[in-house]
Amino acid sequence: MISISEILTPGRGLKEALELTGELIEHEYGIRVQFCRIFGKRWAYFSGPDDGEAVIPLHRIELLPEWGVISDGELSGIAEGDKLIKRIALYLQNHSK
Repeated sequence: MISISEILTPGRGLKEALELTGELIEHEYGIRVQFCRIFGKRWAYFSGPDDGEAVIPLHRIELLPEWGVISDGELSGIAEGDKLIKRIALYLQNHSK
């Protein structure tokens, strides 16, 4: 399995990077995530498992004002979860420039 630093590289497309990040999180921690664009109070699906089964959003984390992640488990509760969240947010911030 590849690491998060190999996934979140400048040369990789945004959607692909987020899909691979979601796969890594599910494989490593057993937590399904979907990345969303935030438009006011509306969270719109952007990337993540698209196998016909929705992620039950037990947790919502605003990564940036316009980006968030929903998950069926608590990301901040896993080892280095806060670091992972910050790394994803930084990638999104840099990609948006």
